[in-house]
Amino acid sequence: MRQLDDVNDNPVRDVQREFPHYRIWREMTGTRKPRYVAQARNLRVRPHTVMTADLAELRAELTGAPPPASAARCGPGPPG
Repeated sequence: MRQLDDVNDNPVRDVQREFPHYRIWREMTGTRKPRYVAQARNLRVRPHTVMTADLAELRAELTGAPPPASAARCGPGPPG
């Protein structure tokens, strides 16, 4: 598995700017199509990880995600 250069991948860079609370990258595995991965930078953010071959689907999943927990919030996050 090799990770592609996100700096030169404009669609990925656009999604990274749109969702700064996620680490987002594109990777290639063998001869398959590229796979897009988003991983939350905070364990309280849901969904924590999304993997798909479709960047539009990745964006849709992250758009439905609740906002990250605020710094003022105390105690454990919601179950899930």
